[in-house]
Amino acid sequence: MIANVTDKGNNKATEHRKKLCPLEAVYEELFLKGVSSDYTVVALGKSWNLHKIYLTQSPYFESMFSGSWKETNENKIKIPILDPNITVESLHSVLGSLYKYEVELEPCKVISTLATAMLFQLDSLIEQCSNIMVKTVNFRTAVQYYEVGVQYGLTEVQNAAFNWLLVNLMISVWKNLVTLKEISIELMTKLVASPELMVIYSEKAVYDLLKVWVYLQVTPTSIWLDLTPNKIIKLLKTMPRRDRSMSYLETDEGKCYLPVFQALRLSHVLEDMFGVKTVEEDNVIPQTTVRRVKYHLWKTLLRVNNTIDLGSQLTSVTEDQFLKHALRWGCQLAHMGSEDWIWPLFLYGARLLWRVVGNRAVTVKVVAPAQGGPTYVPQKIKLMMRLKVMSVDSQGHVTYSRCSDIMTYTIPSQGMVVWNVERASDPRLMLQVHLLLVAPLESAPTNNSAVQSVPNNRSLPSGDH
Repeated sequence: MIANVTDKGNNKATEHRKKLCPLEAVYEELFLKGVSSDYTVVALGKSWNLHKIYLTQSPYFESMFSGSWKETNENKIKIPILDPNITVESLHSVLGSLYKYEVELEPCKVISTLATAMLFQLDSLIEQCSNIMVKTVNFRTAVQYYEVGVQYGLTEVQNAAFNWLLVNLMISVWKNLVTLKEISIELMTKLVASPELMVIYSEKAVYDLLKVWVYLQVTPTSIWLDLTPNKIIKLLKTMPRRDRSMSYLETDEGKCYLPVFQALRLSHVLEDMFGVKTVEEDNVIPQTTVRRVKYHLWKTLLRVNNTIDLGSQLTSVTEDQFLKHALRWGCQLAHMGSEDWIWPLFLYGARLLWRVVGNRAVTVKVVAPAQGGPTYVPQKIKLMMRLKVMSVDSQGHVTYSRCSDIMTYTIPSQGMVVWNVERASDPRLMLQVHLLLVAPLESAPTNNSAVQSVPNNRSLPSGDH
């Protein structure tokens, strides 16, 4: 059939075809020129003169021709396009692939190509698009790829984008406000709730990120486009305070963000006076929730002061409990050179000093509190800990990852080596620590308790006020 069609025409056309490989000749004569077509496909205002023998490679058209569709006995097929991701260009590209069995996939057009391949049920092309998306996740594409993965049921794409965001949310995405704004409430809730979120420094940094993220959602882009996250945080401090009788999350505007802040590990934000002062002054989180978490922290502190062998209770903690309640700390190892990396321990009034020694060994030591803090420093501290190191390339893709088991350590006052790190000289290497000092109480607040919203018209002041 192909030979009969392509042999037609004048001598000039015949000479041109001789220079083409068979597939190129088929593509040019049958698809581009529509020679001897038996069907006209119409979509988005454009027509293609095509051939049933090629169209039936698509299950979409095969079903149409073999079923009771009205198009079965017509030579003009009108395709309603409901998916906004499908374009005339992607239709042309995907329909053309039926004639040359390939399509040139560009990352900037992969979503429209994928959407069209989904319409025509072309599994091979869908797989090609998925593979390209997995390989090209970066700070510009991650959020969009995640949403596309959810929309089309592509678990591999969804997971690749989500895992990329877990690593990079507080590194590259945090600095790119346009990308940060694109994150939906559902996605941000999942990210904050995940124990695998790469928390840079402390949970307080996650709280600050959420404040900036909410500000971006409720404020016109033109106001914040030239700002940085730190400038927005400073700007929020200068805004008029709301009525103390109601938090932002209890307002009509703010209640939709409640699930995100419920995923925050608020108890770790409130473990120092700076965090308490910030949360109370911001009045974003309902005061009833803040008071409940502070009460829990007080009860935990009493347990520490009145229990001789508190560490023995850690043996009963399950992996799920550990990952749900542990402190999340993290940093880039390049920042740990000659400077000490110190984390305060709320329950003991002491601090943990972290260092990389000999460009390899991660050490931790219990040190005295800052001036003006408690004077008692225990000789040993027992804790549960999981350490993870990873390295990322310039696009934020993980190139190396190693994770320890969840272990119980007894940290002496003189310190100890907790892990030997390979590739510690890698400037992109990051350390993630999950740490639990006390077995969680059964009544420990998870921040998931419902907070009754009170209808009103007050809202968080935006930059345009």
